Amino acid sequence: MCGLLGFYGKYNFTKNLKDIDSSLKTIKNRGPDDSGKFIDTNNYLVLGHTRLSIIDISNNGSQPMISFDEQLVIVFNGEIYNYIDLRKELKNNHIFFKGHSDTETLLGYIAFFGLEKTLKKIKGMFVFCLWNKKDNSITIVRDSFGEKPLYYSIINNTLFFSSDIITLFKSFTIPAEIDANSLSLFLKYGYINEPNTIFKKINKLKSGNYLTFKLNNNKNDSIYSIKKWNNEINFDEKNDYDENTNINNIENLLYKSIESQLISDVPLGVLLSGGIDSSLITSISQNISKQKIKTFTVAFEDNQFNESLKARKIADYLDTDHTSLLLLPNEALDIIPKLSEIYTEPFADSSQVPQVMLSKHVKQKVSVVLSGDGADELFGGYNRHIFAEKYWSIYNSFPKYLIVIILKIFKNIPVIYWDLFFNFLNKLKKNNLNFIQIGDKIHKFADSILYSNNFESLYDNLTSYWINPKDITKHDFFNDNNLSNYPNFISNDFKNQMMLIDTNKYLKNDILCKTDRASMYYGLESRAPFLDKDLSNYAFSIPNKQNIKKNKGKIILRKILNKYLPKEYYDYPKQGFSIPLASWIRGPLKSLTLDTLNSKDINSNGFFNNEVLNQNLNLHFLGKQNLQNRIWPILIFQLWFNKYKKYF
Repeated sequence: MCGLLGFYGKYNFTKNLKDIDSSLKTIKNRGPDDSGKFIDTNNYLVLGHTRLSIIDISNNGSQPMISFDEQLVIVFNGEIYNYIDLRKELKNNHIFFKGHSDTETLLGYIAFFGLEKTLKKIKGMFVFCLWNKKDNSITIVRDSFGEKPLYYSIINNTLFFSSDIITLFKSFTIPAEIDANSLSLFLKYGYINEPNTIFKKINKLKSGNYLTFKLNNNKNDSIYSIKKWNNEINFDEKNDYDENTNINNIENLLYKSIESQLISDVPLGVLLSGGIDSSLITSISQNISKQKIKTFTVAFEDNQFNESLKARKIADYLDTDHTSLLLLPNEALDIIPKLSEIYTEPFADSSQVPQVMLSKHVKQKVSVVLSGDGADELFGGYNRHIFAEKYWSIYNSFPKYLIVIILKIFKNIPVIYWDLFFNFLNKLKKNNLNFIQIGDKIHKFADSILYSNNFESLYDNLTSYWINPKDITKHDFFNDNNLSNYPNFISNDFKNQMMLIDTNKYLKNDILCKTDRASMYYGLESRAPFLDKDLSNYAFSIPNKQNIKKNKGKIILRKILNKYLPKEYYDYPKQGFSIPLASWIRGPLKSLTLDTLNSKDINSNGFFNNEVLNQNLNLHFLGKQNLQNRIWPILIFQLWFNKYKKYF
């Protein structure tokens, strides 16, 4: 895994060329092992690269890399998992190599077969920039799920790009003007959807797209185009196989994906949370490996959030080399102020905290990890996939005024009382129901229903932090005319639509962003076998009635996992990778929260309604409501703003 950057055009060329070494330092964490640059002053071109050596750690894998015909130059970040097969194909065409890196294979394949054919053939996670000497064009490319980040800006006929947004506004001095609609998106979802960023003049290259940029002959103007290269997922193409056939096919595809992703020239491990997804990755990995797989999990003192005992039980059963890492509030206190440095664009999924902590400690033992990312989106694993449509139907079966009264009563019962009540029920039941954060979920669902007028808005509310960002923002600053409040549901198959939108929004902009930034900050490469091209395409062809049954999701994966683990080892309610954030904000994080969100700074910055913010803080501190999902995004934004405001 690596970091890349570059610029092509006359704007600030002399200054940026002079500062290229300091610019490379902004992405050094993504590639701590090596760095290099390619400079063509006649064409006003600079490409820079920092390397995390994973495959072919010799100098033969160094970048920027020039193709065998000397017509192409590449800087590449990612992994091509089927590079061995591609290499055999090239050798059959009498193309030979200096080393054995996937970068050299990718570059050779493009040089021989062309970019379009290569993109259809490769499997992996990647961004790369390709300089074509034949026509003096530059092309930047991003993988289909957006596993790897790529930011760009086009100003004064000059293209700037980098793996990290900080390079653009700090080193290349791209105007850092905060975009009001992007900030509204952030408050609503906790992340900013591609292609938007927090700044008006900077974009993310959308996943599955490539941008080609070219200067004209006198270098004073330019043309560029953006093209989508991957196929859209089509829910209409359902397979008609029975469940057993789909189970076997998915298992075979997952086996092949994991086998290809276990290739590494450096130590490798698996993140094992104890849930279905990571347990399945671990089980198959250990089945493939001739040695004990290293597995890692994070533990909390609060048992409500602690899955480490489940993970340990699974690790012992599979006989892995397991490490459990205890995350204490004091360590979180040290991590949280660093989040703005790790996530250099505002990002507010609170599971970023254990993800960062886990990455920091895992890097001390391995340089590559496999994760279960993507399984929930592909196989119907979220509670909303299972219950949202059912509850919406119940809601529409009764008089609206009666439901509203009931929901308001539910909402007025404090979270702690709901938790106590369901814990009492849990003790009465012989089968352990193990309700997790039930009070928070009831409050969230009540709010979501109360503010919904159709199923699309219910889904949107269920996935929101602030259902209406204007509740907290200064109306003279924010404008949500361009804010897409509701997803585009194109059929009545609500389960499929939720899974598709979760894949294109939540997975790409939240889950994968969280994992990439946390791991790469410490020079750790994270791989997601569920996002294999063949596996993900097949997964979306499975009828959801095979994935969601009897109030449970991921039925296909459950039945595969049952071949490797006894059911009682993994058959628990979905917990998620969460932290006791509500109690931390009331306790060890209270001082940081109050210091950061003080009335003087909030009023002077002019972003948020200080009165509304204080009301939410007081309700949370008094324990009347759990408002962590409202407070956390504002705290994260303010910490980020305070760190980088000198550039705005």
